[in-house]
Amino acid sequence: QADWHDLRVKLAMLAAAYEVSEDDEEVDRRVAEVCERVERPEVVEFIEASRPEVAVAALCRRWNFPVEVERWLEMADEAMEHYGFIPPEDGEDDEDDPEHPPEPRSAGAGRRKPPDTG
Repeated sequence: QADWHDLRVKLAMLAAAYEVSEDDEEVDRRVAEVCERVERPEVVEFIEASRPEVAVAALCRRWNFPVEVERWLEMADEAMEHYGFIPPEDGEDDEDDPEHPPEPRSAGAGRRKPPDTG
């Protein structure tokens, strides 16, 4: 589950970088900065030790992004759903359990997706 948590926070920060950028050049620059920053040992440790909402809020403040935690996490969830990386809802690994299929999440109309970074 730590991998899902880490991925969700990273995608949320990439969504913030993407959304606040005004053009493709700025998107590229900000996304590269976020990718570099989230791999720093102290940031990795902070993300692992914090709830997603806390980590995203703190990183937004630290990196001068709007503190729109719910929006960034929702965009991260949409990206995870789009790419098939939805974690089990109850924290158990019941991915193959037909009794507990993942709940579908609605995609917001008119929302831009973060760029596919690989």
